[in-house]
Amino acid sequence: WQHIFNGPKDVLEKFKEAARSEEASWKLWQSVIPLDDKQAKAILQDPLQKKRVLRSRSAFRDKSKGVPPLRAKCRVVALGHQDPDLFSLCRECATPSRQAEYLLLCIFVSGRNQLAFDQSSTWSLWSGDVKTAFLQGTPEERSQPLYLLPPADGVTKAANVFSAPMYLVKGNIYGLANAPRTWSRHVCSTLLKNGWKQRSLDRMMFYLYEKFPGQTKATLAAVLIAYVDDFLLTHDNRFDRSKLTGLFAWGSQDELSLEHPLDFKGKQIALRYDAAKKQFSLCLNQTKFIESIKPGKVDKKRVKETIDASDMPEFRSVAGCLQWVAGQTRPDIASVVSLCSKGTKSTYADLQSMYSAVDHLIDTKEAGFNMLPTTISECSLVISYTDSSWANAEGYASQHGALTLIGDPKVTDIDGQATLVDWKSSRSSRVCRSTLAAEASACDTGLDRSMFLSYMLGELLFDQPSFQLTKLNRVIAVTDCRSLYDVLCSENVSTDEKRVAVTIRSCQQHVSRADVFWVPTGLQWADGLTKVCIKLLTSFHQWLQNPYVKLHE
Repeated sequence: WQHIFNGPKDVLEKFKEAARSEEASWKLWQSVIPLDDKQAKAILQDPLQKKRVLRSRSAFRDKSKGVPPLRAKCRVVALGHQDPDLFSLCRECATPSRQAEYLLLCIFVSGRNQLAFDQSSTWSLWSGDVKTAFLQGTPEERSQPLYLLPPADGVTKAANVFSAPMYLVKGNIYGLANAPRTWSRHVCSTLLKNGWKQRSLDRMMFYLYEKFPGQTKATLAAVLIAYVDDFLLTHDNRFDRSKLTGLFAWGSQDELSLEHPLDFKGKQIALRYDAAKKQFSLCLNQTKFIESIKPGKVDKKRVKETIDASDMPEFRSVAGCLQWVAGQTRPDIASVVSLCSKGTKSTYADLQSMYSAVDHLIDTKEAGFNMLPTTISECSLVISYTDSSWANAEGYASQHGALTLIGDPKVTDIDGQATLVDWKSSRSSRVCRSTLAAEASACDTGLDRSMFLSYMLGELLFDQPSFQLTKLNRVIAVTDCRSLYDVLCSENVSTDEKRVAVTIRSCQQHVSRADVFWVPTGLQWADGLTKVCIKLLTSFHQWLQNPYVKLHE
């Protein structure tokens, strides 16, 4: 604040105005009640009450990040680490899973092509962020009242705001450890009171059924996820969006179109139209984030050496950046991150592999992966591609790869496009004795994730909690391991490894003989999640631009 206070007067005036706007928000939500000098003095003189007084500070920033014009922002934050109830507060706060987010996007892109649910209507995608979210909601009860001292910086004082000597905290305020939980409880209660239903498998995903004119029964009208104060909504175009927008005060709102992409959780979501196929698709990428990652090179003489402690921060930084991108929009680099992250045993060769992945990202920064439309109905298929590379990870663990797609039921007979909604590249939790053991373990992991998505989809399709569903979308398993295919299709598991027999039986609980498909390695798309190989990475990335399923010659 000293930098602002002693800087140009026009800049100071803008930050003073931002401080006044912040005080207006606090007054609007009645987060605190001002106390007079007498009350404040009495509290400070009481040894027990004095311990329940928190200090606060004003945090200032330029929302334009130094690019003119200046967009001054002021946020008054309590020093929540001094909260006397810190260790007794419930701080648990749910956020939507990645599966929920990509299932929502799958529903949108299919609905945009009139392939979802009622195929006579199209769907839209909308995002918005709630203004001053952490000032809203009713906190859970405390045993004693909580007090707040106003900010003491020169800018806030010059703006003549937060002028009371002390405040009684009545609502939610920034800085408290339970502020996110208070806000999320407010979101849930508000939506539930207004007819929205909460997903049983993801508490921050909501949906709404509605009967439109000319219909005899209600159909799915909207699906929503709330990621803290950022909302992502897809809905039937007959749905009145004000049924959501009227419930909260919004900072910004955007609707996806061909000319206007959306930003959500650091991702760029772009709508594209293929005139030849006459279909819309979604392109998901993290161009802005990838541009901020710095490439690098490793001295060839040190490739076989273990990374020095001095270079470990750089290794962790690169690994962290790649892990974030791999988990959001770039499955093609997921195996590099997983296999090269060996902690203190990592070598400069591992760092070089990560740098190569960075170079690949920079070269293809605008091509993350595409989500193509598919039929969304009770007949839709949930397709599980799984693969494993035996004993190629640290400590002789096997690297597993799993992809989950949603596709048209016809893809079991003819080639067809599908929508990627989930992926995972990870090491096996135990050392596998054989290729069959590794492949079976990967298959079990993939089917577990695919069944989870089948339950999520079924809840939306049939308007029932997942634990009450009696019918699910068909799940099929795809493998390139002939021995795994044979045992999955057999009545008795013939193997000396009894632990593998249990894994096989676990897989057979989810898929029957008719649900298991064998494909050659060249058509096993999950292979790209199990190895560090530039050639395989490139081919996997090409498939991600046009995901398709081929199960027969």
